[in-house]
Amino acid sequence: FCEELVSIFPQIKIKYETNHEFLPHVRVGDGVRFYAIPLERELEPFLSAVSYMISHPSISPDLKRMLDAISLPFTLKIFIAPQCPYCPHTLMSLLPLCFISSLVKIHVIDGTLYPELARQNDIKSVPTVILEDIFRWTGTVDVEEVLSTACTRDPSQISAKTLEEIIKDGQADKLASMMVRHERVFPSLLDLLVHPHWSVRLGAMVVAEILWEKAEYLGSDLINLLEQKIEKVDDVIKGDIAYLFGELGAIETLDTLYGLAANSKSKELKEAAEEAIEKLRSLH
Repeated sequence: FCEELVSIFPQIKIKYETNHEFLPHVRVGDGVRFYAIPLERELEPFLSAVSYMISHPSISPDLKRMLDAISLPFTLKIFIAPQCPYCPHTLMSLLPLCFISSLVKIHVIDGTLYPELARQNDIKSVPTVILEDIFRWTGTVDVEEVLSTACTRDPSQISAKTLEEIIKDGQADKLASMMVRHERVFPSLLDLLVHPHWSVRLGAMVVAEILWEKAEYLGSDLINLLEQKIEKVDDVIKGDIAYLFGELGAIETLDTLYGLAANSKSKELKEAAEEAIEKLRSLH
Protein backbone atom coordinates (compact mmCIF):
# COMPACT_ATOMS: atom_id res chain seq x y z
CA PHE A 1 0.00 0.00 0.00
CA CYS A 2 2.75 2.45 0.97
CA GLU A 3 4.75 1.73 -2.19
CA GLU A 4 1.71 2.30 -4.39
CA LEU A 5 0.90 5.48 -2.48
CA VAL A 6 4.38 6.90 -3.13
CA SER A 7 4.20 5.93 -6.81
CA ILE A 8 1.09 8.13 -7.12
CA PHE A 9 2.22 10.89 -4.74
CA PRO A 10 6.04 10.99 -4.90
CA GLN A 11 6.13 13.97 -2.52
CA ILE A 12 5.02 11.66 0.30
CA LYS A 13 7.93 10.20 2.25
CA ILE A 14 7.62 6.79 3.90
CA LYS A 15 9.77 5.85 6.88
CA TYR A 16 9.89 2.22 7.94
CA GLU A 17 10.36 1.36 11.61
CA THR A 18 10.58 -1.91 13.52
CA ASN A 19 8.92 -1.96 16.92
CA HIS A 20 7.81 -5.31 18.31
CA GLU A 21 5.64 -3.64 20.96
CA PHE A 22 3.06 -2.67 18.33
CA LEU A 23 1.04 -4.52 15.74
CA PRO A 24 1.79 -3.44 12.15
CA HIS A 25 0.26 -0.08 11.31
CA VAL A 26 0.71 3.09 9.26
CA ARG A 27 1.36 6.19 11.34
CA VAL A 28 0.43 9.60 9.97
CA GLY A 29 2.23 12.32 11.89
CA ASP A 30 2.36 11.95 15.66
CA GLY A 31 -1.35 11.58 16.30
CA VAL A 32 -2.86 8.96 13.97
CA ARG A 33 -2.25 5.26 13.55
CA PHE A 34 -4.04 3.22 10.90
CA TYR A 35 -4.21 -0.43 11.88
CA ALA A 36 -5.76 -0.84 8.47
CA ILE A 37 -5.05 -0.70 4.76
CA PRO A 38 -7.12 2.36 3.90
CA LEU A 39 -8.49 1.47 0.48
CA GLU A 40 -11.80 2.31 -1.18
CA ARG A 41 -14.04 4.16 1.31
CA GLU A 42 -11.24 4.67 3.83
CA LEU A 43 -8.82 6.14 1.30
CA GLU A 44 -10.32 9.65 1.37
CA PRO A 45 -10.09 10.02 5.19
CA PHE A 46 -6.54 8.65 5.08
CA LEU A 47 -5.45 11.12 2.39
CA SER A 48 -7.15 13.92 4.30
CA ALA A 49 -5.07 12.98 7.35
CA VAL A 50 -1.93 13.10 5.21
CA SER A 51 -2.91 16.54 3.91
CA TYR A 52 -3.45 17.79 7.49
CA MET A 53 0.27 17.35 8.09
CA ILE A 54 0.85 20.15 5.59
CA SER A 55 -2.21 22.31 6.15
CA HIS A 56 -4.06 22.14 9.47
CA PRO A 57 -7.76 21.34 9.15
CA SER A 58 -10.40 23.92 9.96
CA ILE A 59 -13.04 23.16 12.58
CA SER A 60 -15.94 25.11 14.03
CA PRO A 61 -15.23 27.73 16.71
CA ASP A 62 -17.25 25.67 19.21
CA LEU A 63 -15.12 22.56 18.65
CA LYS A 64 -11.95 24.66 18.84
CA ARG A 65 -13.01 26.06 22.22
CA MET A 66 -13.71 22.54 23.50
CA LEU A 67 -10.36 21.30 22.27
CA ASP A 68 -8.59 24.23 23.92
CA ALA A 69 -10.32 23.38 27.21
CA ILE A 70 -8.94 19.83 27.29
CA SER A 71 -6.14 19.45 29.82
CA LEU A 72 -5.80 15.66 29.90
CA PRO A 73 -4.55 13.55 26.98
CA PHE A 74 -6.81 10.92 25.49
CA THR A 75 -6.79 8.20 22.87
CA LEU A 76 -9.71 7.33 20.63
CA LYS A 77 -9.93 3.89 19.07
CA ILE A 78 -12.14 3.89 15.98
CA PHE A 79 -13.15 0.45 14.75
CA ILE A 80 -14.10 0.29 11.08
CA ALA A 81 -14.74 -2.24 8.33
CA PRO A 82 -14.08 -1.78 4.59
CA GLN A 83 -17.70 -2.41 3.59
CA CYS A 84 -19.16 0.04 6.12
CA PRO A 85 -20.78 3.09 4.43
CA TYR A 86 -20.80 5.12 7.68
CA CYS A 87 -17.19 4.65 8.82
CA PRO A 88 -15.65 7.25 6.47
CA HIS A 89 -17.93 9.98 7.85
CA THR A 90 -16.92 9.12 11.41
CA LEU A 91 -13.25 9.23 10.43
CA MET A 92 -13.61 12.56 8.63
CA SER A 93 -15.29 14.10 11.68
CA LEU A 94 -12.73 12.88 14.23
CA LEU A 95 -9.36 12.76 12.44
CA PRO A 96 -8.92 16.57 12.38
CA LEU A 97 -8.86 16.69 16.19
CA CYS A 98 -5.40 15.20 16.63
CA PHE A 99 -3.88 17.60 14.09
CA ILE A 100 -5.14 20.56 16.10
CA SER A 101 -4.40 19.28 19.62
CA SER A 102 -1.35 17.24 20.57
CA LEU A 103 -3.36 15.81 23.49
CA VAL A 104 -5.52 13.77 21.12
CA LYS A 105 -4.39 10.44 19.63
CA ILE A 106 -6.48 8.35 17.25
CA HIS A 107 -6.08 4.67 16.38
CA VAL A 108 -8.10 3.55 13.37
CA ILE A 109 -8.56 -0.23 13.50
CA ASP A 110 -9.98 -2.42 10.74
CA GLY A 111 -11.79 -5.08 12.75
CA THR A 112 -11.70 -7.49 9.80
CA LEU A 113 -7.93 -7.15 9.48
CA TYR A 114 -7.37 -7.41 13.26
CA PRO A 115 -10.21 -9.61 14.53
CA GLU A 116 -8.33 -10.25 17.80
CA LEU A 117 -8.52 -6.53 18.63
CA ALA A 118 -12.19 -6.49 17.75
CA ARG A 119 -12.82 -9.42 20.11
CA GLN A 120 -10.77 -7.84 22.91
CA ASN A 121 -12.84 -4.66 22.62
CA ASP A 122 -16.17 -6.50 22.25
CA ILE A 123 -16.93 -4.90 18.89
CA LYS A 124 -20.36 -5.94 17.59
CA SER A 125 -20.85 -3.33 14.87
CA VAL A 126 -19.01 -0.47 13.18
CA PRO A 127 -18.21 2.31 13.39
CA THR A 128 -17.47 2.05 17.12
CA VAL A 129 -15.51 4.78 18.88
CA ILE A 130 -13.90 3.99 22.25
CA LEU A 131 -12.45 6.63 24.57
CA GLU A 132 -9.79 5.36 26.99
CA ASP A 133 -11.33 1.86 27.00
CA ILE A 134 -14.24 3.17 29.09
CA PHE A 135 -16.66 5.26 27.01
CA ARG A 136 -17.98 4.10 23.65
CA TRP A 137 -20.22 5.27 20.83
CA THR A 138 -21.57 3.11 18.03
CA GLY A 139 -23.02 4.36 14.78
CA THR A 140 -23.44 8.11 14.44
CA VAL A 141 -20.91 9.92 16.61
CA ASP A 142 -21.42 13.42 17.99
CA VAL A 143 -17.96 15.01 18.08
CA GLU A 144 -19.04 17.57 20.68
CA GLU A 145 -20.24 14.76 22.95
CA VAL A 146 -16.89 12.96 22.60
CA LEU A 147 -14.97 16.13 23.47
CA SER A 148 -17.29 16.94 26.36
CA THR A 149 -16.72 13.47 27.80
CA ALA A 150 -12.96 13.85 27.33
CA CYS A 151 -13.05 17.20 29.16
CA THR A 152 -14.99 16.00 32.20
CA ARG A 153 -13.45 12.57 32.84
CA ASP A 154 -11.41 11.83 35.92
CA PRO A 155 -7.58 11.67 35.59
CA SER A 156 -7.71 8.12 36.94
CA GLN A 157 -9.39 7.12 33.67
CA ILE A 158 -6.32 7.86 31.55
CA SER A 159 -4.99 4.57 30.23
CA ALA A 160 -1.40 3.43 30.63
CA LYS A 161 -1.14 3.22 26.84
CA THR A 162 -1.98 6.91 26.47
CA LEU A 163 0.64 7.88 29.06
CA GLU A 164 3.16 5.62 27.34
CA GLU A 165 2.60 7.40 24.03
CA ILE A 166 3.06 10.80 25.67
CA ILE A 167 6.38 9.69 27.15
CA LYS A 168 7.55 8.18 23.86
CA ASP A 169 6.73 11.49 22.18
CA GLY A 170 9.33 13.11 24.47
CA GLN A 171 6.75 14.89 26.64
CA ALA A 172 7.70 13.56 30.10
CA ASP A 173 7.88 17.10 31.47
CA LYS A 174 4.43 17.89 30.09
CA LEU A 175 2.99 14.76 31.70
CA ALA A 176 4.50 15.64 35.08
CA SER A 177 3.06 19.16 34.77
CA MET A 178 -0.40 17.70 34.12
CA MET A 179 -0.21 15.75 37.38
CA VAL A 180 0.89 18.86 39.26
CA ARG A 181 -2.00 20.83 37.75
CA HIS A 182 -4.50 18.16 38.79
CA GLU A 183 -2.73 17.67 42.14
CA ARG A 184 -2.60 13.90 41.91
CA VAL A 185 -0.51 11.03 40.61
CA PHE A 186 -2.20 9.42 37.63
CA PRO A 187 -2.66 5.74 38.56
CA SER A 188 -1.55 4.57 35.11
CA LEU A 189 1.94 5.93 35.80
CA LEU A 190 2.33 3.14 38.35
CA ASP A 191 1.47 0.60 35.66
CA LEU A 192 4.27 1.99 33.52
CA LEU A 193 6.78 1.91 36.39
CA VAL A 194 6.21 -1.84 36.72
CA HIS A 195 5.81 -2.48 32.98
CA PRO A 196 7.52 -5.64 31.65
CA HIS A 197 9.48 -3.67 29.04
CA TRP A 198 12.58 -1.85 30.33
CA SER A 199 12.24 1.06 27.89
CA VAL A 200 8.73 1.81 29.17
CA ARG A 201 9.88 1.67 32.81
CA LEU A 202 12.78 3.98 32.02
CA GLY A 203 10.48 6.60 30.49
CA ALA A 204 8.15 6.40 33.49
CA MET A 205 11.12 6.85 35.84
CA VAL A 206 12.01 10.06 34.03
CA VAL A 207 8.47 11.31 34.68
CA ALA A 208 8.78 10.32 38.36
CA GLU A 209 12.03 12.28 38.72
CA ILE A 210 10.52 15.37 37.10
CA LEU A 211 7.41 15.04 39.27
CA TRP A 212 9.59 14.87 42.41
CA GLU A 213 11.35 18.09 41.37
CA LYS A 214 8.12 19.93 40.54
CA ALA A 215 6.02 18.81 43.52
CA GLU A 216 7.73 16.72 46.17
CA TYR A 217 4.44 16.00 47.94
CA LEU A 218 3.19 14.24 44.80
CA GLY A 219 6.51 12.44 44.52
CA SER A 220 5.98 11.17 48.07
CA ASP A 221 2.51 9.94 47.13
CA LEU A 222 4.06 8.05 44.22
CA ILE A 223 6.70 6.51 46.50
CA ASN A 224 4.02 5.30 48.92
CA LEU A 225 2.07 3.70 46.07
CA LEU A 226 5.21 2.05 44.71
CA GLU A 227 6.07 0.61 48.11
CA GLN A 228 2.66 -1.06 48.12
CA LYS A 229 3.35 -2.59 44.70
CA ILE A 230 6.94 -3.67 45.15
CA GLU A 231 6.21 -7.09 46.64
CA LYS A 232 3.97 -8.00 43.69
CA VAL A 233 6.59 -7.57 40.93
CA ASP A 234 9.58 -9.63 39.84
CA ASP A 235 13.14 -9.04 41.00
CA VAL A 236 14.22 -7.12 37.89
CA ILE A 237 11.45 -4.57 38.38
CA LYS A 238 12.12 -4.48 42.14
CA GLY A 239 15.72 -3.53 41.29
CA ASP A 240 14.56 -0.67 39.06
CA ILE A 241 12.25 0.59 41.80
CA ALA A 242 15.10 0.42 44.32
CA TYR A 243 17.27 2.42 41.91
CA LEU A 244 14.50 5.02 41.55
CA PHE A 245 14.18 5.34 45.34
CA GLY A 246 17.88 6.12 45.51
CA GLU A 247 17.78 8.59 42.63
CA LEU A 248 14.88 10.48 44.19
CA GLY A 249 16.53 10.62 47.58
CA ALA A 250 13.43 9.07 49.13
CA ILE A 251 14.72 8.58 52.67
CA GLU A 252 11.35 7.18 53.76
CA THR A 253 12.04 4.03 51.70
CA LEU A 254 15.08 2.95 53.74
CA ASP A 255 13.20 0.23 55.62
CA THR A 256 11.92 -1.21 52.34
CA LEU A 257 15.42 -1.13 50.88
CA TYR A 258 16.94 -2.77 53.96
CA GLY A 259 14.36 -5.55 53.59
CA LEU A 260 15.25 -6.07 49.91
CA ALA A 261 18.97 -6.12 50.66
CA ALA A 262 18.60 -8.58 53.54
CA ASN A 263 16.02 -10.97 52.13
CA SER A 264 16.57 -11.05 48.39
CA LYS A 265 17.95 -14.23 46.80
CA SER A 266 18.81 -12.27 43.66
CA LYS A 267 22.36 -10.93 43.61
CA GLU A 268 21.38 -8.13 41.23
CA LEU A 269 18.46 -7.01 43.37
CA LYS A 270 20.55 -7.14 46.54
CA GLU A 271 23.20 -4.95 44.89
CA ALA A 272 20.59 -2.49 43.58
CA ALA A 273 19.07 -2.15 47.06
CA GLU A 274 22.49 -1.71 48.70
CA GLU A 275 23.49 0.95 46.16
CA ALA A 276 20.23 2.83 46.79
CA ILE A 277 20.84 2.64 50.56
CA GLU A 278 24.33 4.07 50.16
CA LYS A 279 23.01 6.86 47.97
CA LEU A 280 20.34 7.78 50.51
CA ARG A 281 22.90 7.73 53.34
CA SER A 282 25.17 10.06 51.39
CA LEU A 283 22.30 12.48 50.73
CA HIS A 284 21.07 12.53 54.30
